[in-house]
Amino acid sequence: MMHRIGTALVRSWKPLPGVLAVQGATQGCRVRKFSSLPPADDSSSEEAKDRAWRQELEARKLFSMLRSLKGDARRQMFQRMVQQRTANIFHFNLMISSSRSVKESRDTWETLCKSGLKPDVVSYTSMMRSEVKAGNLSAAEKIYSAMVANGVGPNV
Repeated sequence: MMHRIGTALVRSWKPLPGVLAVQGATQGCRVRKFSSLPPADDSSSEEAKDRAWRQELEARKLFSMLRSLKGDARRQMFQRMVQQRTANIFHFNLMISSSRSVKESRDTWETLCKSGLKPDVVSYTSMMRSEVKAGNLSAAEKIYSAMVANGVGPNV
């Protein structure tokens, strides 16, 4: 059973009374914070908040499914997600970091850039790692330069 308290997603095995909102009353459940969810006191309509909430949960479900697949099945599911425009930056990062070859990483990178999503530090780092593993140090340096030029700081 899923409950929402502010920006926290609470999963419990039994209905939780309203007292759960009291600090420390989360015994018997798991609480996860999702910063991308709209805050509870946001001035937007409840319908918009619920829609954003459902979209976030769906994206996380897709990520878990994608992560559990291997090889061609993972690639096929990812391609469907890209075609349906349900892939987000986390899905792209997973595909780049789990690619078997630098060509596969580059193809995913190009798809990411064409999709309109902005690469984050994980995207750049995964792509640099792929190039370094293939022995392309100059390509990794170019990716690092592009990262800094696009205002994304390294995560050291």
